[in-house]
Amino acid sequence: MNERKRILDMVEKGTLSAKEALLLLEALEEAETVREQKESDIINEISREVDRKGRDSRSSYDRDKYSQQFNGAKDKLMDFMNTALQKIKDFEFDFQFGQSAEVSHVFEEKNAVISYVDIDVANGKVDIQSWDQDDLRIECEAKVYRTEDEEEAKTTFLKNTLFSVENGKLRYSTQLKWMKVDTTIFVPKAEYEKLNVRIFNGAFSSKGLNAKDFTAKSANGKINLTGLHTENLEVETANGHITIEESKSAKLEAETINGALKVNGEYQKLDLQSFNGNVVCKLSNQDADSISVKTVTGNVDIYVPDELAMEGELKTNLGSFKLELEGMNVLEEKSEMAQKQLRFQRKGLTESPLHILADAKTGSIFIKKVDSTNLNPKQA
Repeated sequence: MNERKRILDMVEKGTLSAKEALLLLEALEEAETVREQKESDIINEISREVDRKGRDSRSSYDRDKYSQQFNGAKDKLMDFMNTALQKIKDFEFDFQFGQSAEVSHVFEEKNAVISYVDIDVANGKVDIQSWDQDDLRIECEAKVYRTEDEEEAKTTFLKNTLFSVENGKLRYSTQLKWMKVDTTIFVPKAEYEKLNVRIFNGAFSSKGLNAKDFTAKSANGKINLTGLHTENLEVETANGHITIEESKSAKLEAETINGALKVNGEYQKLDLQSFNGNVVCKLSNQDADSISVKTVTGNVDIYVPDELAMEGELKTNLGSFKLELEGMNVLEEKSEMAQKQLRFQRKGLTESPLHILADAKTGSIFIKKVDSTNLNPKQA
């Protein structure tokens, strides 16, 4: 149900005063403004990076030609403040018409020794996997528009795709607007210093990667990560679900503007946000330090090991709280119709307590015990 209609219905039923309703509507309006600004920030950031990487990878002639092609699209994207997602969809729909030719290509580097991976893709999904071989392999399935000639399409693809391995750094970039490239990357099993992935329009997935720093951002596309081992993990999308499973990181920051957010694994510090979607967090480790969760229109489900000591604060405007673990001690509870707040504490077997801060404007917040029956996020 529309959240504003829900508030008005509560006023009609007498469960909410006009003053309380006004405060809630103002809070939702403020959250909507923040959401639009977040969309703007994410898409503009990736758009600028796409533009910069495109310029860096071409000769002066190709650069000028590319700049004309890209800036036309970029100019259209810069005024999307109030219609960001529609602009992305329009950008994607540009591929639906006109001529096209398909191109398959493989980039390879034998006995690759790399510690830094930098990926920029304008359009198309990207999948990165580790494998037992020493070679680096990038499989590209491209569709080049505005031509039906396969040789011309191949030439266009190669001129507008950057692949290089220098000084331990892999750079892969495809930035031409009229080209959609689905990419599968196989990297040797190793501990990488940094993996950086930016996609303007497309999904991202990875499996079995090990990196000290891992950043994945998409302006329009879901993100699915499995079996990661990192020290710092940052994941962000303006439009799409985020799923991170069976992973381990000292610090995780994940944010989606429009979509659900599901996380499970071992983490010390978590900062999770979704403006329009549910957030599910399932911890399997006993040395977690803190969890911060925010959502505007979704619910929050936090699963923790039964042995954990914890303390925290929960807030909601229209939802409710449910603490399903035994031994929860409620220190303070505020139950006004338009503002609910609860502070709690729980003793456990762990020496340091887990700190939980959860805020769901219109949704409910649940804290539950994690076990083998609910640890898999796909069951959430």
